[in-house]
Amino acid sequence: DGTELVVSELVTRNTLKNTSHDKFSEYIVGFVNNVNPLLPSGFNITHVSPTNEPDYLNTYESMNLTTSELKNVLPNLRSKLDAASFGSVGIISPESARVSSGSASKLTSTNSAVSFIGDMFLDSATKNAVDVVGTHTYYDSSFDPNDASWANWAALKTAADSKPVWVTESAKLKSEDIGMDDAAQYAKWISRGFNEGGMTGYMAHLLIEEHHNADSDPALESSALVLWKDGALLLPKRYYTFKHFSTLSGKGYKRIGNSITSNTNLFASTFKSSTGDKLILHAFNNGTSTLSFTLTVPTGFTSLTHYKTDAFNDMTSQSISLPISGTISIPPKSMNSFVFAINYAPTDIALSANSIAEDQASGTAVGTLSATNPESGDTLTYSLVSGTGDTDNASFSIDGTTLKTASALDFETKNSYSIRLNV
Repeated sequence: DGTELVVSELVTRNTLKNTSHDKFSEYIVGFVNNVNPLLPSGFNITHVSPTNEPDYLNTYESMNLTTSELKNVLPNLRSKLDAASFGSVGIISPESARVSSGSASKLTSTNSAVSFIGDMFLDSATKNAVDVVGTHTYYDSSFDPNDASWANWAALKTAADSKPVWVTESAKLKSEDIGMDDAAQYAKWISRGFNEGGMTGYMAHLLIEEHHNADSDPALESSALVLWKDGALLLPKRYYTFKHFSTLSGKGYKRIGNSITSNTNLFASTFKSSTGDKLILHAFNNGTSTLSFTLTVPTGFTSLTHYKTDAFNDMTSQSISLPISGTISIPPKSMNSFVFAINYAPTDIALSANSIAEDQASGTAVGTLSATNPESGDTLTYSLVSGTGDTDNASFSIDGTTLKTASALDFETKNSYSIRLNV
């Protein structure tokens, strides 16, 4: 209902009337209720955000709700969702245009996810209503830690107070570059968000668009991951950089903390697979010279693969022999991922039964073997091996996971047997 909007301040103050909070929440509940049945089987709306970029002054879809207004809107929305049996639908805090505060002509005086969350979370009802802290990165373009547009991710993590942080839009808008300088922005946002900001999810702004001239500048522009030009598919370097993160580490992977103390041109992040069988190190060299470093590979790693994207390669892979001899080099302006395969040894071998009646025929089952395996999905193989405790190995055999006798056992001759097993 257009009458519910204040329309007298078109760009500088689009917002809700104080009496509209119920209707606004009911509209969002209605959206969830009506869209869910239209989604493919197995899909449902899991989270909603009440408004986009409340700190950005524009003439299109957003409302410039203040933090005071959001303290009314968010608890009201939570209440309406719960009452409509949508208690499992989470609320994303309105995604601000930037991570941390700064001045810009198209931003409200109070801006950034840090400022909005910091104030909203002073109200306990608002804080309890928010499940995910959302942000965009459009004004966080600097690579200089001393620059005003260098995002303070640590401040956002503190303000979020252990709630997950999602970047729900991120792009270098209307970029005339589809090479590695442009890709560096994405590597920086993703790496710093995960390492410093408590980020658990990242979404690029656009999936696909035309690479074309959209202004008076004759240069072509775009910001999507996938482009088309003159009817042909075009994959910019930002696509391959994003691919490093989305395919080599993804949903279910756990971040491992790391720190870089001496090189501001290196952006790195580390993840472990959900099954525990892979460790992934992502490293973007934003410098103008080759970077060499030593990789120390602990015991238990069985292989190492280096994936690389740079000005000359879209995404190549190369196996690195273990143990590593010397240093590893990554070229300037390059995205690199090192995938370590881990083989954890099974532990705690157990036998379901440890006694058998005497004089049973050779091949009689004693019990079933089992072990604790950190890597789910592996097939364990058991064998009798030489070493301490192998005194009576010859009296037994193994068939799959079953320990069997290799001859008839006589109690009076021997009543206890010792074997040594390997898995």
